[in-house]
Amino acid sequence: MFKFFCVAVVFFSSCNNSNIMTNKVYNEDIKCIKVSEVFPFINNEGKLTKYDTPVVKIYYYNGITLYNLIYHYSYTENGIMHTNEDRNYFFVHKKGDAFGYSYDEHKSKFGVRLSADSMFKEQWVTANQQYPIFTQNTVTLISSVQNSDSGTLHELYSLKGKKDTAMTGTISLSFTNKIKGIDYSLCRELDSIKNMKLYKIKIINNSRYMKDYKITLDKAEQAYDLEEVPVENREEILDYFERYKNDSFKNAIK
Repeated sequence: MFKFFCVAVVFFSSCNNSNIMTNKVYNEDIKCIKVSEVFPFINNEGKLTKYDTPVVKIYYYNGITLYNLIYHYSYTENGIMHTNEDRNYFFVHKKGDAFGYSYDEHKSKFGVRLSADSMFKEQWVTANQQYPIFTQNTVTLISSVQNSDSGTLHELYSLKGKKDTAMTGTISLSFTNKIKGIDYSLCRELDSIKNMKLYKIKIINNSRYMKDYKITLDKAEQAYDLEEVPVENREEILDYFERYKNDSFKNAIK
């Protein structure tokens, strides 16, 4: 039931303010983007209980991509919680390859070879698909503002479910033409249509009554933001790229 309500409240997104991305290069050989999500949690009574706000950094270097991912870990023994923390790990992958390497110092001092497809399907930052929002709902443009000086385009749409017309809300999209050389996309279809990079999505799901379950879903928001950021831990990141190169070479000569 809980899973159903979470899906229902974010029905518009089957596919927060941040700084607009620019084409400034912070390091000549490494680029980094930060992808943020705001995701609502709805309980069995239809009440909004909290927002999850995960953040992933993605680094690009010489045709290889590194994902700085986070998972939550807790350890309890005899009713006492000894560990309760978020942990970082890294997945490094070359586009087109079937496998990549995961590096998690909490689990192993060695890189672990993993299927790239399986890995990407498990991560919200690579599994999210945004374009169906425009194909599975009735979408009406409310406003469109383009600023040639800043190189941005801001659009606002109203949304209404095609199958369930009680589902209503809005989606705002922000694009920029100043970001170059970054393969990641919040929605490749929209990037292609606008010939610009989509860097911000904000979805508002209006409150609605669900007759079959006799509950009212709270109004909720969902958002995605993408921005280019400085590479602050350059030496650490370069080390993971080098480890990936060595692990890939060793596997190739086996």
